[in-house]
Amino acid sequence: MSAWGQTARDDAIATGRSMIDSRVTYLARQLAEETNPAFDRCRRTLIALHRELLDEASRVALLELYTVCCDSEIRRRADAHQPVESLVRQQAADMRDFCLAEASAGKRSVDPVELQRVVTRELAAERMAPSRFTTLAEAGATVFGRTIHQPSTPSFLSRLFAERPG
Repeated sequence: MSAWGQTARDDAIATGRSMIDSRVTYLARQLAEETNPAFDRCRRTLIALHRELLDEASRVALLELYTVCCDSEIRRRADAHQPVESLVRQQAADMRDFCLAEASAGKRSVDPVELQRVVTRELAAERMAPSRFTTLAEAGATVFGRTIHQPSTPSFLSRLFAERPG
């Protein structure tokens, strides 16, 4: 098994296997078995799966796989004396997109407090580097607070028009 495969297996499967979506563990196994996975295919698959995942543990495992995949490709290109700047920029852009998608999670707009939480988690895990985006996420949560409110009790209209069993 390649070093990339061992890292992917250690980081994505071994931690909380029972809590992670089976599609993520399956993908981690597939990638671990390949000695040199095709980066573009790997990236597209990870991005598509991130859009479908509902639970945080699976998204975190998927982001770890994404980071391992990108870091492996950056090392491969650097060893081959190929430019890596565009890939580094693409990785940063993808991470911003992942954070924004997670902070909106099925809603029409981004919740600034949730975005700050996700960005803080990614910074702590070192899957993301500090940037203007992370600074804006922090400022947005401070200035706007939670913009998507989930009422603790259904409103009058929600109760009035709620579907009633047969």
